[in-house]
Amino acid sequence: MKDMSRNQPEGVLRVKIDFADGMPIEKKGNLPVEEFHIKGLKKGEFHVKLSPGRKSAEILLKISFERELTCSRCLEGFIKRSELTEGAEAVISDKESFEEDEGIVAVKDKIADLTDIIRDMIIIDEGMKPLCRDDCKGLCPKCGENLNINECGCAD
Repeated sequence: MKDMSRNQPEGVLRVKIDFADGMPIEKKGNLPVEEFHIKGLKKGEFHVKLSPGRKSAEILLKISFERELTCSRCLEGFIKRSELTEGAEAVISDKESFEEDEGIVAVKDKIADLTDIIRDMIIIDEGMKPLCRDDCKGLCPKCGENLNINECGCAD
């Protein structure tokens, strides 16, 4: 199995795929969090395995990361730790414009750029209403007290 991590520019989530030799490719490293422009993304790691065929490659992508979020019930900040796995397919594209469907990554000049698929994984993981914990009590609708910390007595 080839390790392509030394041949790629640092901070760019691109993988060179040589369909001619058909050798599996594996790359690991730290997520360049600043390149994603996602609020609260603190640190993360990625591990990608590619299995090239004649004109496409199977991709198995694993990422783990920490993200600072705000609870939608109590409005307190918290750190969410996530580990995600995604499968995709890399296909050769010599067209100028290539519309990538979900789970398809265009390969141009033997390079597959995984930045967008990783960004999507991180954003989707946040959910519509992030919670600091499943049993978050939220804020009192009358006085605004955080009910996870104190009982306010307004309900009496």
